[in-house]
Amino acid sequence: MASSSSSSVSSKRLSMSFTFAAASKLPKFTKALLAAFLLLILQVSGEAVPSAAAAQSEGQGQGSSLPLDSESHSLSLEVEQFRKASAVLRPLLGVLPKNEEGKLGDSAVKYALHHFFVRKFAWHVRGLDSAGQSWNQTTLLDVPILKDLPEETRSLFQERLKSGGLTEHECTVLAVTIWQLIHQKSEVQLLKTFHFFDLHTSDTLDSAKATQVVGAYMAAFVLDRDISKVVPAKMMQVLGKMDKVYPRWPGLQRIIQQEVSVEQARRGSDVLRYSSINRIRENVDERFGYWQVPECIELKDLLLSKEDHGTGRIRLADFYKAGLDGNFQFRESAEWLRELGALEEASSYSGGEPRVIIENYISGASNSIGSSPYHDSRCISECENLMETIQLRFSSPSAQPEELSSFVSTLPSRTMKAPRDLGTVQRQRLNSIAEENGGAVPLTGRLFAQWMHHSYPRECPYPHLAGSTNPHIYTKITEIRKGISSKEQMTSIAAQKPRQDAPILTAPWQPGEELPAPIQSANSEPPRFLMQLHLLLLLAVFACSAFSVAKLACRACRGRRADKVNRQPLPPGVGGLGQQHQPQLAV
Repeated sequence: MASSSSSSVSSKRLSMSFTFAAASKLPKFTKALLAAFLLLILQVSGEAVPSAAAAQSEGQGQGSSLPLDSESHSLSLEVEQFRKASAVLRPLLGVLPKNEEGKLGDSAVKYALHHFFVRKFAWHVRGLDSAGQSWNQTTLLDVPILKDLPEETRSLFQERLKSGGLTEHECTVLAVTIWQLIHQKSEVQLLKTFHFFDLHTSDTLDSAKATQVVGAYMAAFVLDRDISKVVPAKMMQVLGKMDKVYPRWPGLQRIIQQEVSVEQARRGSDVLRYSSINRIRENVDERFGYWQVPECIELKDLLLSKEDHGTGRIRLADFYKAGLDGNFQFRESAEWLRELGALEEASSYSGGEPRVIIENYISGASNSIGSSPYHDSRCISECENLMETIQLRFSSPSAQPEELSSFVSTLPSRTMKAPRDLGTVQRQRLNSIAEENGGAVPLTGRLFAQWMHHSYPRECPYPHLAGSTNPHIYTKITEIRKGISSKEQMTSIAAQKPRQDAPILTAPWQPGEELPAPIQSANSEPPRFLMQLHLLLLLAVFACSAFSVAKLACRACRGRRADKVNRQPLPPGVGGLGQQHQPQLAV
């Protein structure tokens, strides 16, 4: 079996059957998680349907497994997926605190997986992010996509988390499992799209039809619609005006056409089978977030052109002016912006005027580019690259403030040149964070994230205290309408003039540390007052020991003197015959 295992690893694809047969040395939980993934592909599901006819019957509770004759479902996991997942997770796992057993707790795993999917695909997997709450508010078992795990695996999962957590390897396995589960759920939507066009998975598609099918699938994703529940005539009408609903639609269409051409060249055929269409869907799904980067940058730069005094903020009045100038964004109500964590209320920090925190808005939930019941695609925060660079440099849960400040001062961003002087205030803040956390700065803490926002106000979001925001207050398009300001409201606020007597504007600094996992004492210095107490105790012990040694030495010296006196011969006539005089020595 060992030879089978090694040969499967060296091959391009890692067969699941080989994995289970040759993985007897893997931990029980790892094998159970891999087995659960295989079962999810094989199991009969009410959603996973093999054909258009079966897709149509889904509403009546009928269904079958996904088509297993396609290359995309050869019951194997890509070795490349594990390699890629490990590479993206490595800097994250390096800075997350481990427990005494060297494992990651529930909250730490959520933190790692959330940032993994954001960095890898610009996916926000529902249940993995903190959603404005503390990281321990929910558990991994509350993640919607993981609720499809078999009950036996979920029970073992829960037991594993309670008994110490997951190893780094198990965390990577879990990341790949969620990755595959999302693709499985997305493929169900592709099958429904096939049904929408009266296609069967055995049909072959030319270039135009393949582009149309994948385009309709993506339109449903962008609009957050289940295509099987939309009247065909209405859906075709929406597809005809997608460029008005989604301005970058023509560009997305061109990208899909390019993917179709690449797949045709790979297959050496002008017509494509279902397996090829599904591969195109996978590629488009995984790259969609990064394809939107130019749009996100354009949107941000539009707001930055009206930035308020270099703070990474824009007056709410100017924000609504941009919306009234014809941009279909910038229409969120003040209430919604507040829940998103993008509104800075009128205060001494905002100069008495409400302001929109630009990065919080751009990377926030209201700017979701596409959505499904399990994840949504958003603009990638430019701060992720900065944080990843810092994590790779230190590879530790915490860092010394002087080293951290020195390194960050050399990091340029799209709007910040380097090297630069971060300033006395920023250095003092970093020292304060270190003092609050035992002498070093936790790299996954809220205070360091806040420090990064002050260092890069245009790239890094402002981290609000847990419980003060609710970014998922509106999740459906029908609900989103409730959060849109009326034209009258926008016009009224946009007419407000800037205060002439406003104080000097700054970004707020709010104390309060929050960590995804506690840092063990082995990873950081003890608090300074404990160090001082230990030093005093050591000095006291040393003083007592020195006194005792000196006392013993004194006694020994006196004893030697007495012995010397006793050994001297007595003068004649002193004492009796044969008697010695015993001198009385005072001790």
